[in-house]
This record gives sequence, structure tokens and C-alpha cells, in this order.
Amino acid sequence: MYYFFLNASKPPFNNLDARKAVIEGLNESGLSRLGSGTLSPACYFLPPAIPGHPSGACPLGKPGTGNIAAAKKLVAASGDANVPIVVYAQERSPRLQWCEAYEQELKDIGFKNVTLKEVADENYFTVIGEAKKVDPQTGFADWNQDFPNPVDFYGVLLDGKSIVPVDNENFGQTNDPYINKIVTKLGATPTTELGSVVSQWQALEKYVAKNAYAAVFGYQSFPFLTSSRIKVSYTNDIYGWDLDGISLK
Repeated sequence: MYYFFLNASKPPFNNLDARKAVIEGLNESGLSRLGSGTLSPACYFLPPAIPGHPSGACPLGKPGTGNIAAAKKLVAASGDANVPIVVYAQERSPRLQWCEAYEQELKDIGFKNVTLKEVADENYFTVIGEAKKVDPQTGFADWNQDFPNPVDFYGVLLDGKSIVPVDNENFGQTNDPYINKIVTKLGATPTTELGSVVSQWQALEKYVAKNAYAAVFGYQSFPFLTSSRIKVSYTNDIYGWDLDGISLK
């Protein structure tokens, strides 16, 4: 799951209209093209294969080409158009190109002073994780699941209790009492019993999307290239393909 974090603890993204403007202006299809077309446009924090991912339309915007006109109105309403913004970016492709496009989007929707700060790949997440020292406003972030449970995403990236001075991964400094309460409650549910709380995770997902706590722009898909002589008998949306299920035809 790829996203631009929005630091909700400081201007301009402590302003809901400013965060909403980013979501409205995102050109998810264009960002996917920069990544060789391997991204599925997105708006929810949880990828589709993870229990709790909602169905239906996104609360804000429509993943695709972006609505610059609507985003401009939100930036104007926020009153924060003149706040300087630094976009943090990794150096490698296509992550740098995604951030360059994002930088341009912020300018296009009305933010007057936007600059890009490139950080070496090997140091990037250490740098942006300096919550006390660096405390970045916005930039690139991603997450690969450790285990197929929504708390693996929320407990690390959006729960206020996860904010730490060093090696912080809640880059958006999200500390919403409602999110904290629900994550604590639902996070105690064993993965084997997720079916009983899926609707509650979905409701939380819609709340996070509505409040624009993160500008999610894509879910990664992985091409599967094999010889025509290969038979694949088993794949899983979460775990991928099973080597034991591969054989010659």
C-alpha cells in the first residue's frame, strides 16, 4: 500500500480542508503510470485482500485523474495556501517520480511555497521517523503487511500510541482519540476471529478516509510471468502463489 503521509500535528495538514484538498487533487492513474502501470488506484488504508477493506465509493474524491478545481477551493478555504511545505522523497524510481508529481500537484491546487527534499534510500525512513527532530509535514510512505490483520496497518501507522521520538512510523502524527480507542478494541481480536469485527474495521476505514489522514494512492500488483508449460494450481490474494502448487503441464 503506497501513500503520502500528511502530518496532522502541524500546518498546513493539521487543517482538515488542506488534507481533503490533497485527496481531491490526487491523480492516482497518473501515479500508477509512473510506476509502470502496476498500481491499482486506491483511497482506503487497507488493501482489498485484508479483512476490513470497505466496498463502495471513496468518501472523498474519486480515484483517477483528480479534481484540481475542487482541491483549489479547499486550499483557499483552509487559509493555509502560504504555509511553506517540504515534500520528503526517496531517491529511487519510481518513488522519486511519485513525489515529484505530488510536489507539482500541491502547487497546482494552490499551495504557494512547495519544495522537494530528496533523502538517500538507505536513510529515508530513519530520517522521516525522527518525530521529535525532523517532524516532516508530508512525503512518501508505504507498508507491506507482516501478517493479514488490519491491526498490522493501524497499530503501527495510525494509532497515536505508536508515535515515538525516534524510529517513528506514524509519520502523519495521527493521534485521534476515536482511532486510538477503536484500534485498541479491535486489535485484541485474534486473526482467526476477524470475521466477527470486519464491519467495525470497515467503519474505521471510512472514518479515516473521510478525515483524510493519509493520501493513499495505490495498491501494488505483482505480474506473474511463467512459461506456457507451467501450471499454477494455487494462489492466494494475501500470500501470493504457492511453490508447492507449481508443476509442468
